[in-house]
Amino acid sequence: MNSYFRFSEYMWLVLAIICAGLTAWFFITKQTDNGYFAVGMAVLAGVMYGLRRRFNKSQSRQKP
Repeated sequence: MNSYFRFSEYMWLVLAIICAGLTAWFFITKQTDNGYFAVGMAVLAGVMYGLRRRFNKSQSRQKP
């Protein structure tokens, strides 16, 4: 189960990085509506990564 938690942590990190790249591309190509949506998704993915990382750290501290 620990490998699943680690995988989901890295999945959210990769998703946040991809969304950040898409955000830059959308704003460079003047697609601001899509850019604002991508910003929201990047922020959401970043928050989920942080929550998952904190959860994984607390789980690893609790195990003997």
